[in-house]
Amino acid sequence: MIGQLDTVSGAHFAFTDRWGGVSAVPYEELNLGGAVGDDPDAVRTNRELAAKSLGLDPGLVVWMNQVHGADVAVVEEPWGDSDIPSVDALVTARRGLALAVLTADCTPVLLADPVAGIAGAAHAGRPGMVAGVVPAAVRAMVELGADPARIVARTGPAVCGRCYEVPAEMRADVAAVEPAAHAETSWGTPRST
Repeated sequence: MIGQLDTVSGAHFAFTDRWGGVSAVPYEELNLGGAVGDDPDAVRTNRELAAKSLGLDPGLVVWMNQVHGADVAVVEEPWGDSDIPSVDALVTARRGLALAVLTADCTPVLLADPVAGIAGAAHAGRPGMVAGVVPAAVRAMVELGADPARIVARTGPAVCGRCYEVPAEMRADVAAVEPAAHAETSWGTPRST
């Protein structure tokens, strides 16, 4: 169930894989996404299983409604019965809260200043990356007291530029912001046919 667990100076980073959950086909097994059509009870159970496998109280895992932007929410406590905000990054200064980010082909970016006890999680897809979601998360962490020189980051599984076609115009737009994002498929095309 846990794809990778890493601890750096007291900050814990984890990524899950898709195995060990209860979702039926086509979501099988550990689907954590509540907006893809899976049975809500299965998603709730999967989220509990994932949290418990990491030694976390499921009630202290904070989720977001990701929208491919650069908005950041500062989290002081679990949402409870409040509406979950539509943002692409969460930051907190409250130790013990786990910040969750969901991805398919986008990149999950987990951040922490272990000394200050400030953590962040960002959903960095192409639109969010172009809009600056990770720098926005870092700025929000700094406003809470993080020192940029101490921030450590981990990125999780994401789509491979050698395996995923996009339209040439989209690639050009992203590469204009971040030249390192320019990629071609292994068969030499930038776009879908």
